[in-house]
Amino acid sequence: MGAVDNRLSDMLRLFSNPVRGSDNDLAVSRGRFPAWAISLCIHLLLLLVLGVFVRSRPRGLPGATERSGSIVIAHANAQREVEYFDESDSQQGAQGESEPADAALQEWTGAALSEPNVELPRIDLPGAVDPAVASQMTESRRLTISGRPVISPSRITAEQLAAERTRLKARGPTGPPGEVALFGSATAVGHSFVFVIDRSKSMGGDGLNALAAAERELATALAQLKPHHKFQIIAYHHKRVYLVGRRLVRATPENRRLVGQFFGGLASFGGTDHRAALNAALNLEPDVIFLLTDGGAPELNAVDLRSLHKRTGNRVSVHCIQFGFGPLQDDNAFMRRLAVQNRGAFGYVNMSP
Repeated sequence: MGAVDNRLSDMLRLFSNPVRGSDNDLAVSRGRFPAWAISLCIHLLLLLVLGVFVRSRPRGLPGATERSGSIVIAHANAQREVEYFDESDSQQGAQGESEPADAALQEWTGAALSEPNVELPRIDLPGAVDPAVASQMTESRRLTISGRPVISPSRITAEQLAAERTRLKARGPTGPPGEVALFGSATAVGHSFVFVIDRSKSMGGDGLNALAAAERELATALAQLKPHHKFQIIAYHHKRVYLVGRRLVRATPENRRLVGQFFGGLASFGGTDHRAALNAALNLEPDVIFLLTDGGAPELNAVDLRSLHKRTGNRVSVHCIQFGFGPLQDDNAFMRRLAVQNRGAFGYVNMSP
């Protein structure tokens, strides 16, 4: 340690008074201490002094006091009066409002959980079957067509026919109303008739062969109408074709003779769109609609039936004739519900040989 102190003393003496001393002393000192060692020592000493100075320096400006800040909100009303609010105002307001808010919450909770003593009115949905109409769904007499039995599970009473004639007479068309019955079904009364016939693949010769049977029935039924009566035939699968134009035509001999030509040009193929066909018939605003189909999918659901019932508006009666092989399988088919909801009758034709 003594030797190191002597060297540091000689180095400091050399730098503090370089002029003093002889050249020989300077040469001896330079030979003993390299230049890089001297530079390193000087830099270490400076770093040590700087570290002591930084640690001893107080934070912040000397003589400065500690300050705190807060948020102040200024609000100007319509009279240009400015009000200032700080955090203390919001805390006081929250403390003052907490108790009434809790009381209001308890009061609301008690009222919400209590069961209201309200009696809801009874609503009759259009899809429900009227018991008076359902009681008339009786088994009618067994009829035959082309040697095959026909079952018509529903019928219209004489009182209903009389009421229908009275209603049609009040509508204004001149002449007595016509009466149409297909495949021995209940009689439909009106001045205008639209026959909606399914022409999908299952209705043709490769299926039920119902199109040929429908052609014969329509020719017989239309022969009973008078020229002041009107009719139209709409054949459908996924599209629709009309007998003459898209309007009701008079039941003249000339228009009735078009029926055979119309059926002769029909090809049975494609799917089935009952809803579009019935809507097309309703666009013609007839008194009576006959729907003739095997009731294939897609069937009409409750929404479709409700929409069609709304469109009929108690002005149009819808009668349904369903074709099939063997006895009727579904006694609550959509075709029966469609007929009952729209003042019509439902009939089933067994096409078994």
